[in-house]
Amino acid sequence: MLFSRKTWALGLALGLLGSVMAPRASAQPGKIDPSKWALEGSEFLTVINVRQMMGSAVMKQALPDMKDALKNNELATELLKAADIDPFTDIDSIVLSGTGSTKDAKFLAVIRGRFDLDKFHGAAQKIAKKNEDLKISNAGGTRLYEIASKDRSIYGAFADRNALVFTLSKAQTLAAVKTVGARPVRLNKGLTAALGKVTGKESMVMATVVTDEMKKNLEKVPQAKDVAAKLETVNLTVALSDSANVAIQLSMTDGKAATRTTGLLRSLKATAELLLAGNEDLPPGVADMLSAIKINTERTAVVITLKVTEEMMKKANKKDKKD
Repeated sequence: MLFSRKTWALGLALGLLGSVMAPRASAQPGKIDPSKWALEGSEFLTVINVRQMMGSAVMKQALPDMKDALKNNELATELLKAADIDPFTDIDSIVLSGTGSTKDAKFLAVIRGRFDLDKFHGAAQKIAKKNEDLKISNAGGTRLYEIASKDRSIYGAFADRNALVFTLSKAQTLAAVKTVGARPVRLNKGLTAALGKVTGKESMVMATVVTDEMKKNLEKVPQAKDVAAKLETVNLTVALSDSANVAIQLSMTDGKAATRTTGLLRSLKATAELLLAGNEDLPPGVADMLSAIKINTERTAVVITLKVTEEMMKKANKKDKKD
């Protein structure tokens, strides 16, 4: 893992702290331009449209469970109780981007919302006194929030009153606060093509360029060995409304490779359906979801789609409540 679980927990608490300290009034966020909030030369990008997501019927049903899960983070719970505010309404979007997967990796996270910087800093100071993993410093007039861990620390700062950024080093963070949101940046060519299809209505978009390192790992899987070298990008979109519409696109170098990959995935799906048939221990709704997956070839891409309906979700929730 890039960061320890403890590091992520503290980072989550800081992000929530910013949201609960935010003034209530704000304009509705429009279409997110990921290239304005991403790292230069990014090879992977994730855009979470939190405002759109939380406004969907699906998430409104899941909200009680999400709040229960949040209670497991004692630090975040303490902050939320003190603020007496629901944080799920005050964050607009989260954009994650970066390059590489080894020690030379670069990473940028941008949390967009509404922040009261003075209140945020005051509360962060209180956290720092009780939690030694959080350190606060000042560099050239910019407040830096360092979240330490055994493997790697992350550094946060405000680009402005509406954007909190995190990177893997002080230098990267100080650079990010000066440039993020100001103008579009150059992304990897594969990501640029994928993002051209983003409408702004999606709840989440994930795109990644398949690097040589990733291809080598895929080649270790017998079923994927013949097609791994042909895979260029992987894109995932999730659109939430009264249902969850998921689409995964595997872009290949040529149509022949796409057709072969489609056949391989269809075969794996059929095998899974056969193995799971009549399994009474299977969680409710899994068989229905597996059956609803559609796999097709579109020119040089494999497109996998799944629509999780309200009926499927109710079936799963009904079983969970019984348990």
